[in-house]
Amino acid sequence: MNTGTKLYLLSDSKADICLLKSKNLLGRVKFEPKEKVRVKSVDGTIIETHGSLKATVREGQVEVTFTCQLVSNQVDIQGDGILG
Repeated sequence: MNTGTKLYLLSDSKADICLLKSKNLLGRVKFEPKEKVRVKSVDGTIIETHGSLKATVREGQVEVTFTCQLVSNQVDIQGDGILG
């Protein structure tokens, strides 16, 4: 994804998937709505995602590509998402 948007992400080595809030991305990136999943949050509530997308995260000279799920902005995550 090359939107030029800076995202502030939490790193969680125990998370099974990566989540990105949709506020900065919907309408700006292509995602696959057929790949929606239902995710159980830490507090036990179920969240349905919008779908998946490939995202390349760049920090300095290092780039890593992740498959991420887009979630609603109402999902209680600090920052813009979680890298699992």
